[in-house]
Amino acid sequence: HARPACGHRPFVHSEASVPSMVKNNYSSGRNEDRLASPNGGNIEQLWAADDSPGAHRGDMMPIYGSEATFNINTMLLENIRSSDYFRQLSVIRQWDELVDTIFYDVKPEFGCTPWLRGTHKAQRASGLCSGLRGVANAGKPTTGFILLVKAITMRPTMNQLRGLLDHPDSAYIRAIGLYLLRYIAEPRDLLNWFKPYLDDEDPLYLEGGPQPTPPPITIGSLARQLLRTLDFHGTRLPRLPVLVMRELEEGLKEWDAADMELEKLQAANDADEPPAKEREAPARPKERETDLARGRENERKKREEKEREKTERPKELDRPKLKEPEAGPTSPDKIAKETVDKEKDERSKSREKEDRVQRDRERDRERERERERRPGTNAGGGTRYAQIDHEREREYDRRGDDRRGGSGGGGYR
Repeated sequence: HARPACGHRPFVHSEASVPSMVKNNYSSGRNEDRLASPNGGNIEQLWAADDSPGAHRGDMMPIYGSEATFNINTMLLENIRSSDYFRQLSVIRQWDELVDTIFYDVKPEFGCTPWLRGTHKAQRASGLCSGLRGVANAGKPTTGFILLVKAITMRPTMNQLRGLLDHPDSAYIRAIGLYLLRYIAEPRDLLNWFKPYLDDEDPLYLEGGPQPTPPPITIGSLARQLLRTLDFHGTRLPRLPVLVMRELEEGLKEWDAADMELEKLQAANDADEPPAKEREAPARPKERETDLARGRENERKKREEKEREKTERPKELDRPKLKEPEAGPTSPDKIAKETVDKEKDERSKSREKEDRVQRDRERDRERERERERRPGTNAGGGTRYAQIDHEREREYDRRGDDRRGGSGGGGYR
């Protein structure tokens, strides 16, 4: 590629040169910084005064949809905002500087897809605050998409966007212009924007990552893919209204054959190397095959001998079935049973004691009534002999004396 005419060279970024973030310091302030400034200090570009040439704030392109997320998938956007490279881009305030950064930093070996090939996983991060610390396992965004978010935060004008789409020095600058249109442009205007580029044959390596690298595609095929599909290399593009989708299908009919050939080529390229689970096992040596066959034959003979012994064995040689061992002293069932029995005994003893006390009281009351009916008693408590007899009876009851023919009470003989 030729060097851009503006000559700005802010800094060079490479995925291979930036170490992965493994900092595990929750008090580093990263969470507070992201809450205070989600875009990491990346704000609008420096606008020219109204009476001077340049980009004016009134000419900036409006964002269709959400101005907070730019209609980008949340997982992808959060990983972009978590990267240190995106925060370093906050020093760029001029549009020409951003274009030069795209020219130098977006390289064919890393591609221009949302995720760096081979790093994206479907599940979310499982670590505590891993997304905030920049070590999420969702994948690593490519430099191209990080610069795309930077371009959106700078709020380009219509002329600046056309400059991206028609840039003569790099196909990746043009690809980022197409991405920008797909995310923030009015859906009804997409076909008019994309029409001049549907037949463009400028090649680019869209997917980077480890070898073997997929074959290049053209700007025209990328533009048609952005208009036709919603699932784009591991992320989800903004949904389009049904009427707009029908209009796009009508406008892209003449390229149906070319897109089908491209899909077949990509499928054939994916089928060149089968997945690890479908690969054939390496051929075994003949000696190993012989040993395995011999082992299988021996196993078969052993099973046949066991079956024959079961059928031919005399019944008198069969051992009687052993009884199941009884529950031990520490068996849970036995412990529970002993506890229930113990509670029953205690309740029975308590009832017997209450009954005995009640019988004693009834007997005392009966004796009192009997003495009152005897002759010789008076209101003052009876004669002296009756009083002595009463005390003797109570003493017999306390001692359990059996001189009256009982074993501790039971009345007169």
